[in-house]
Amino acid sequence: MIRKCKKCGQSFEASKQRCPYCNALHFSQAHVLIIFFVMVVVLFVLNSYMGSKNTIQDQSIQSEPGPPINSQIKISGIPDYTITAQEGTFIAILMSPGVDPGQLKALIYAFSNARAEKRLSKMIPATTLNLKTGNYLILTVFIFDDPDWAVPEKLKEYTIAKLKYPSDQTLAKEYVKHIKGVYSYTLGVEEYGNLGYSDGVEKSSNYQKLF
Repeated sequence: MIRKCKKCGQSFEASKQRCPYCNALHFSQAHVLIIFFVMVVVLFVLNSYMGSKNTIQDQSIQSEPGPPINSQIKISGIPDYTITAQEGTFIAILMSPGVDPGQLKALIYAFSNARAEKRLSKMIPATTLNLKTGNYLILTVFIFDDPDWAVPEKLKEYTIAKLKYPSDQTLAKEYVKHIKGVYSYTLGVEEYGNLGYSDGVEKSSNYQKLF
């Protein structure tokens, strides 16, 4: 079987891939189909890989800023609460008085589950907003049932007292006494939930470690 070189016009045996006169490379129809099939497979694999990579990244990062301060949160299975204050990575929420320990535990575990399932943006504002690795890398949620202690001023005073004036425990002692529960998370370091609260110095009378 003879084929004609498209470059020099000379005829040569079709079994040869190169023209013996000008050395031009010629592919058979079968070779073309094989190359095309390989390219399709490679493109499919790359597309699948990039899609799965983007999905993993999207699942690992909670990009939503979350509900703003003064939002009332109503989620089935846990007590209703209002987001009353935020100071950096610290958040204060207010629930109704008289919530029993079982409901309070359910709320604390709900925060933990929401963090694990990337749903914290439905419950609290972002605490590390605009960081590429996530909006909830570090957070502490203080739970109150007394509106006088769930206000922004008290939260700010407490964080300042603990960070700048650790020797002055007057405010810290009163503040901790009114905390009904806490949920805290620090990426790669720790996660804990308690009834009451202990900051290492002061401890609530109802303190009970949950996890």
